[in-house]
Amino acid sequence: RWQKKEDYIIYNSKDPIVREIVKKSKAKKIAFDKKLKNFLKFLNPQKIKLKGYFNLLNISAAICVAEIFGIKKKIIKKAIENFKGLPHRLEYVGNFKGIDFYNDSQATVPEATIAAIETLKDDLFTLIAGGYDAGVDYKKLVKKILKSKIKVLILLKPTGEKIAKEIKNKTSPKIIFVENMLDAVKLSFSLTPKNKVCLLSPASPSFGLFKNYKERGECFKKLVKKYGKN
Repeated sequence: RWQKKEDYIIYNSKDPIVREIVKKSKAKKIAFDKKLKNFLKFLNPQKIKLKGYFNLLNISAAICVAEIFGIKKKIIKKAIENFKGLPHRLEYVGNFKGIDFYNDSQATVPEATIAAIETLKDDLFTLIAGGYDAGVDYKKLVKKILKSKIKVLILLKPTGEKIAKEIKNKTSPKIIFVENMLDAVKLSFSLTPKNKVCLLSPASPSFGLFKNYKERGECFKKLVKKYGKN
């Protein structure tokens, strides 16, 4: 409400609460969700490493800010296509031997892994999951896995056993148990086809094998890069 006519307010017009707030502003109004379609005309979606529609909306909002400051399109395009996002949060590790690897080590609860599966969609072939048992329920995650195109499930104990138990004898992905991240990465290279995705999204805390989710994620990235170059 303290904004003036020469100010800007960048907002999501699809959010009814936000719309009501924006009505009270005297600033120049820019709905970033409505700008997305035009922005995608000069961006190459295939080169954007941040996956998911919500990330496209975030990019659209960022471009709106860049345009206000007069930044050239070619600079905006380069910055967006080179941006990898935050570490361990559905982080794009790279393409190795034709496989796209994602590090989502911060996914310490099932809901976070469900979100990652929904974001990567049909390209997701191999999921590495499991870790410390914090006593949470995995029924919803298993339901999402069974509805997805995931074909290989590489599981770390003890929660890997809980996930496998929920799947039971249903039509399911190939389930493989491993004792460490090294074996998980080696298997992901041998079982994931080219042009598909391998995702580390544990749905569990890291205690036991690692000090924290950061150490787990760094270990995964290091091993992927090591065996991806051999």
